[in-house]
Amino acid sequence: MYFIVEDCPKGICNSMWAGLNVYAYCLQHCYPVSIPAFEKHQKLFDLKKLLFSLNQPNIHKILYINKRPWYLNKFLLDIIGLKSKKISDSYSIIEKLFNIRRIKSWKELSENSSKHFIENREFIRTKIFPYSTKIEKINSLFPNDNSPVLGMHLRGGDYRDWRNGKYFFNEDLFINFITKYLEQGVNRKCFIATSEKKWSEILIDNFGEKIIIGGDEISDLWGLANSNWIIGPPSTFSMFASFWKNTPLRIMLSPKDYNDLFMPEDHILALNIFSSGKHLIDENGIDFKLESNA
Repeated sequence: MYFIVEDCPKGICNSMWAGLNVYAYCLQHCYPVSIPAFEKHQKLFDLKKLLFSLNQPNIHKILYINKRPWYLNKFLLDIIGLKSKKISDSYSIIEKLFNIRRIKSWKELSENSSKHFIENREFIRTKIFPYSTKIEKINSLFPNDNSPVLGMHLRGGDYRDWRNGKYFFNEDLFINFITKYLEQGVNRKCFIATSEKKWSEILIDNFGEKIIIGGDEISDLWGLANSNWIIGPPSTFSMFASFWKNTPLRIMLSPKDYNDLFMPEDHILALNIFSSGKHLIDENGIDFKLESNA
């Protein structure tokens, strides 16, 4: 069976998580797959070792041409009667005839377990490479004497309104936390991943060369992933950074979390799942909580 992923969720890490979840399933069952999100992000990541590990059949040339706009591919699949299905659904006559299953990756990510992803995570994460000279700049700013670096993911923008702004935190909390952190050691630094230019400027004004700024998506991901720890609000972005390099992640769920310097030990195994077995649970569309998988 040949899988075609028809969606490409907004946000680099949303689409990577969703695509990799389907990829892991196909890898487990030796199914070829086309994932538009992977091709879209080839400018940021070198994903060739992932893409070529699952061979695509000749029908790919007819039904899914990467250079053609996706809506045309979707229209063609609609014409021949191939409807979107879940991975676990039984196969229709049309699917058996063409040997193709069309799915929406984000829905699979929400509804299916992460069993296949976790079983294949080591293979997956070690085949994802940054594909940008900007990485060299970030590497040069990190200490070369193994001094600790705290990665902080500071979400602004849509977080002002997302989930009623519950996970939008202000710069006073960041300044207080960084001050306490830097007081713990002379050579400590903080890597800041944020789209809020104002916050970057405020932190540099307060802490000078102790602050390392990313500045774009791939630099931010790489900097967080290569820090000693990551802290930040619930986000697929910081979770992907933690997964990528097994970096311990602490999810900040309220302003009071910034009052203590507890550093995490658990990294992300799969989306919302920590190495300790804890899960990040969406309670009601607004609130998140961390829950042990007992």
